[in-house]
Amino acid sequence: MTENERVKAVRQALGLSQQEFGSRIGIKISAMSYLESGKSRLTESNAILICKEFNVSREWLLNGAGEMFLPESSGAVDALAAQYDLTPLERDMVENYCKLSKAQRQAFWDVMQKIIGSSAQSGSAEASPPGSGVAAAEAAYEKNFGTASGTPTAAAMSTPADTG
Repeated sequence: MTENERVKAVRQALGLSQQEFGSRIGIKISAMSYLESGKSRLTESNAILICKEFNVSREWLLNGAGEMFLPESSGAVDALAAQYDLTPLERDMVENYCKLSKAQRQAFWDVMQKIIGSSAQSGSAEASPPGSGVAAAEAAYEKNFGTASGTPTAAAMSTPADTG
């Protein structure tokens, strides 16, 4: 099996269309089609993105050796949860945050800074001027990334706060 065939095998194993797979690694559907058909080669940067985004074994992707996917590693998150006595909700939040792309993490922090900044400056979110605060931050996030529904982290983002 060639590298190109292995890329297609990963996509099919994940049940993704060429468009969905390509968008997650930042390439267009035409580039995905060329890649899978062997008309273009797998670049180093695309190999890195595929391995990172889909938890694919680099050795398998490039050489066909070993298993397609790496084992899920939540050991580090579990260790943090134990060290800091995190609730199950807090543990899941940390794990889901770590699974976000760099752009999604930046958008998350942009939202958090707007929320914290407006609360800190005015003493409460209700007293914030129009165009600032939680509602504006949510609108900015949705404008850049769409709603959280349908994404792998939607459950973590929409889970009610732990009242324990």
